[in-house]
Amino acid sequence: MNTQLEGKTVSGISQNLKLSNTHYFIIICAALGFFVDSLDLYIVAYAMPFMVTEWKIDAITNGVLASAGIWGALIGSLAWGPISDKIGRKWSLVLTIAGFSALTGAIYFTTNTTQFMVIRFASGFFLGGAIPIAGVFTSEIAPFAIRGKLTSVLGCFFPAGLLGASLISLFIAPVFGWRAMFIVGAVPIILAVACIKLPESPLWLAAKGRQEEAIAVLRRLGASEEDLNQVIIEKAKDEQEIKTKKVSPAVLFGPKYRKRFAFTTSFYFFTNLAYFGFAMWLPSLLNTVYGIPKTETFKLTLAVACVAILGRAYSAWAIEKFGRKTMAYVGYGVAGAASIAVMFVNNVTLLVAILIIMPFFYEQGAGLTVSWVPELYPPEIRATANAWSNSAGRISSACAPILFGYIISTGAVFGIYLVMAGCFWLLCFLSKTIGIETKGKTLEEIEAA
Repeated sequence: MNTQLEGKTVSGISQNLKLSNTHYFIIICAALGFFVDSLDLYIVAYAMPFMVTEWKIDAITNGVLASAGIWGALIGSLAWGPISDKIGRKWSLVLTIAGFSALTGAIYFTTNTTQFMVIRFASGFFLGGAIPIAGVFTSEIAPFAIRGKLTSVLGCFFPAGLLGASLISLFIAPVFGWRAMFIVGAVPIILAVACIKLPESPLWLAAKGRQEEAIAVLRRLGASEEDLNQVIIEKAKDEQEIKTKKVSPAVLFGPKYRKRFAFTTSFYFFTNLAYFGFAMWLPSLLNTVYGIPKTETFKLTLAVACVAILGRAYSAWAIEKFGRKTMAYVGYGVAGAASIAVMFVNNVTLLVAILIIMPFFYEQGAGLTVSWVPELYPPEIRATANAWSNSAGRISSACAPILFGYIISTGAVFGIYLVMAGCFWLLCFLSKTIGIETKGKTLEEIEAA
């Protein structure tokens, strides 16, 4: 690595800083963004058993309602990537969190499935942008040596949303009704207000030629005046280069990035197909297929959430030690084997035990969508590439509840475990064949790979 050159670029300085209070503020806000996004998503899954009883809906309609927000998130992913690359990471994060929080609260007033579906679709539009933007934001301000660790920490807060939703369903829904769960889902608007205090990403500012603002943010992040003076010396030259450098999202389909884009979109698609099909149906699966009472179901899914958080936490510790590819092989390889094992278990207690343990492994792979994908693209198109890759996952996320609902309605429950195993093992293959290892590399070194 050319440290002299790195010392004269905004990116180089940013990636070699020690963590400061401003770093922690950004990471905490991004992590909470993951949490509230996940909480909002999973609240629907836990509200479904109550909605099925009140509105007398069948399994396929159940899947359609569960996926309404995800279809909205698909549109949101396509839209918010380019929006973030245009207006910045900070304001995109503020707007997305505020949008889905307000609309989630509005679900309290719904009286039928049509109203629910329309509002849920609208809230999904904002949900679709929050996580990709939070991941990109953290990736751009993180020191390169611990970038994977910090972005993986964000991933820990996604299954924490499952934990939060299960607690809400356990203590709020039985007392105040399922609609009250969505009032709780509106509380994150407070986070949106807090995010107004965030600085903008210095890498995004530099890519837009806003060098003075980038330098000011680097100062907040703890950069030395010596390094900042070197950036100022190079400012005029850098700004001229930036003005002549136009990067269109079309480059994602060009020779330089199309292989990476094929990998990241496929990684998101097959991860979310297995992940959300299982997660969105788990409460109903335990209740309606295995005959476990609702209260016990929520306790079991609480255990699943705790194990999932442990899986993500282990990933955050291990990712810089073993690398991205190894995490994919182990996490998805074991999860695929566990999915097949479930098909041959007749004892409900043992079956539930496997279903509880399995998330420890598949969460290690799922966390790579946060840490691995944003690293593979330059700042000019990073949010677009990450969000568009995420949109492929939104398609499979929206289809998965419907697909799993159809499989369950046929009585062939083993089919959902075949789908999950196929997705997990295909992800191992994709990581091996077209994945790029990024462990210990700067963003510039990854871009040049």
